[in-house]
Amino acid sequence: MAEEITERPVLKIKWQILDYVIEIIAALLLIAIWFYVIVSYQNLPDTIAIHFNFNGEADGYSSKSGIWAMPIVGSVLWMLLSIINQFPHAFNFPYKLNNANIELQYKMAQRFMRFMKVWICSIFLYAVYSIKESSTNNDFKSINGIFVILSSMIIFMGIYFYFARKNK
Repeated sequence: MAEEITERPVLKIKWQILDYVIEIIAALLLIAIWFYVIVSYQNLPDTIAIHFNFNGEADGYSSKSGIWAMPIVGSVLWMLLSIINQFPHAFNFPYKLNNANIELQYKMAQRFMRFMKVWICSIFLYAVYSIKESSTNNDFKSINGIFVILSSMIIFMGIYFYFARKNK
């Protein structure tokens, strides 16, 4: 068994095609959030739903300018995750790092962060969609899409921890 690393080295992890694809998807989702808000803004009523209960019914309201928080916060999170992802040596890992596993653990952690950007942007896009639809369609219930997104996130977290453990 390899010896545990006490001082984590700064490694330049080479991107694979999947890493580029994930980054492009996250960027396109962020662009879609901005586009959807810009296109929808004029058609929104003066008061919009901004929060939904577990039944998918609107239970919090704001002026329509409140919708701008979604692309702004989504962009800030996207940028922060992009910056943080450049420093895998500072991440917390579920298992001890050693010379035999460090590069793979860094690579898997960085890929996980890229998927987080996709999920966050998906959640924000769905939230913007829900806000717009609930404001223009009284029968709309915002519930199903968020469960699909969160379920996929939980499944992927399980897969990540499985492989992290397998390669410890």
